Amino acid sequence: MFDIPLRSTAGPPRPQDVDDSELVELIQAWERLSSWAAAGQLAAIAELARRRPRSIEDGHGSAGDAGDPLVPQVSEFAVDEVAAALRLSRPAAGARVHLAVELTRLPATTAALAEGSLDVPRARAVVDAVTVLDAPHAAAVELQVQAGAGHQTVGQLRAALTRAVLAADPAAAERRHERAVTSRQVALQPSRDGMAELW
Repeated sequence: MFDIPLRSTAGPPRPQDVDDSELVELIQAWERLSSWAAAGQLAAIAELARRRPRSIEDGHGSAGDAGDPLVPQVSEFAVDEVAAALRLSRPAAGARVHLAVELTRLPATTAALAEGSLDVPRARAVVDAVTVLDAPHAAAVELQVQAGAGHQTVGQLRAALTRAVLAADPAAAERRHERAVTSRQVALQPSRDGMAELW
């Protein structure tokens, strides 16, 4: 199995210099490295969010910042900082901050991401499933799906998470439904070639 050196004068092996089986291992090594880097970035975003709590009042008794819909406890300006730093749209930055903040209560998922046995889409699937749960139920669900999470497709993992969430907290499905109802919307977006999309 390849380990990609982070600091090396020789650098990682070039794809054209390895045989077919090593090439597949190289692809896997780059995926592990990508997960490790994502874990580091998400930890930094979570720390920024911790340092930027939402201010309820501005000091004069009037409303302060509105927070972000996905992370209301974090200042809306933290989301703006992430959006500017990473050149993301505000919704994409809010989703990234939400993922980072939620991962702080999922140590096994965070560790699996950092070691490369779990990638960002799978980590996001875990976060999406347990967001409606309190900390003990979230930990129980995380523990139940952890062993197989890295070996499943994202769809298989989502199905396992749905079963685990229902077993841990049957009322969570109703809370998810209520949250989905409150966030439903119709959106018209411009598309390429003079077309538009209606969602």
